[in-house]
Amino acid sequence: TIVYTAASLLAPLVLMNIYHGRKTQQQVTAYDDTMPNPNQKPYRKLTHPHKYILDILLGFIFERFIPLGKIGDYYSDSKDIPQKSKGRTQESELNSLEKFRVKIERFEYAIHVFFCFLWNWSLMFNQSGDNLIVGMATVPRNPNILKEWGIVQDHNLNGKMSFQDEGGDVEIEVTCPSSLVKGLTQLRTNGGGLFCRKLIRCCSLDELKLDLSPSVPILLWMHGGGFTVGSTRDFSSKLAYELCNNPCDEKKQKGQPIILLSINYRCAPEKPFPASVIDCLSVAEFLMEKLNSPIHIAGFSAGGNLASVTAFESMRRYPVGKLKSLVAIDPALSPMIYNLKSYQMNVLSSSFCPPSFLIWSWAKYLQLASDCDISKYREELEKSCIFTASSSSSDKAEGTPNPLVRLLCPYSSVPKELRLSHAPRIIVKTSSGCPLEDDGLHLIQQIKEAGGSVVALRGKGSHGIATVLDIKSSNEFISQWASIIWP
Repeated sequence: TIVYTAASLLAPLVLMNIYHGRKTQQQVTAYDDTMPNPNQKPYRKLTHPHKYILDILLGFIFERFIPLGKIGDYYSDSKDIPQKSKGRTQESELNSLEKFRVKIERFEYAIHVFFCFLWNWSLMFNQSGDNLIVGMATVPRNPNILKEWGIVQDHNLNGKMSFQDEGGDVEIEVTCPSSLVKGLTQLRTNGGGLFCRKLIRCCSLDELKLDLSPSVPILLWMHGGGFTVGSTRDFSSKLAYELCNNPCDEKKQKGQPIILLSINYRCAPEKPFPASVIDCLSVAEFLMEKLNSPIHIAGFSAGGNLASVTAFESMRRYPVGKLKSLVAIDPALSPMIYNLKSYQMNVLSSSFCPPSFLIWSWAKYLQLASDCDISKYREELEKSCIFTASSSSSDKAEGTPNPLVRLLCPYSSVPKELRLSHAPRIIVKTSSGCPLEDDGLHLIQQIKEAGGSVVALRGKGSHGIATVLDIKSSNEFISQWASIIWP
């Protein structure tokens, strides 16, 4: 009976593995010209040497319910449907891409609620009945920040790409103990008990009157999602909860206070590059100039890109600033992903970060016409004005280095301020089964070559999943980070 049951469970997985391999074999053949070793075949799902069995099973389940590899089909169905204005709408009124985003947000929200519950529980029983509070706040967007920070000369790239940005506000999700919100008496809330309290309305960050003493750190988080999907309510609450209740540090009291600020940056294809960069830099500028708390910037996947860009540009703008650390988890740092060996080796086996999703996301982020076709994407990317022109319309010299490249690929221009003794501490965490692992390794290498110090950590497993399943690596990561936040 046991053998029969095991065979019944494994047989569908084996068949799916064979089917998936045949289906994508033609796609892999197109990548062989860039393979570092053409004789080395890509990993298969069921035989991946750098993944746990549970990781593989979760991958099969995930791609059935949230097929990121088919996001191009959802976008194609949405092209002729007008985009809805921001706000709550009935699900029947949403187009295909928006429905797909809602599905992802529900998955992330379940993780977010679970760890907010644990965080709130720890506050109630460790700190005299304190509650966790969650709500949206706003920070003014600076549409001219790229020009003011000296990154570009004007808002037109040789007449080929215009990125004149709009004003308005950037939304931030605030998650912290209610004792740190001094303006709470003027704001209506609901909830409580074992679940966190929620702000009834969105307000400016100034209205919250946060406790911004030097002993209360701010964790500025950029969510993942390939610059196109995702939300502020992801597993950032897990990281904040584990940092505040570090199980590996018995000397310090658990329940350390921290303010989690997750940026709801604008996503492509509706708002392509550099809209998300402008949002993140605007928030960083607000925090650096108006707040007194130490700031720690972190991000996952595409958020790891935005976190690295924001941290590096902040170091150039504020050489002696309040930025204390940068943490990049499985960062997506270069649109030329087809050159990565890790991408080639995981092209058949990546369920949580499929190659077609990576290609589609970068294409929409950079306003390229190609969807999931690797050949067309590569051709368009190499001809893109971002990589062939300067940032000034007055400079027509062909091949002039464009500083916008460092806003896409942060390790292409690492700041010299990393050599300074007071430079922020940097942690880069990669995953052995992630197609973006080499991106993180390139960032580590460039930081070291620039004379900076970096802590390199590697987990076993898929993109993002290694942070959950590889407990030993995860505990070391949390311990290293907590020691930087609370030295």
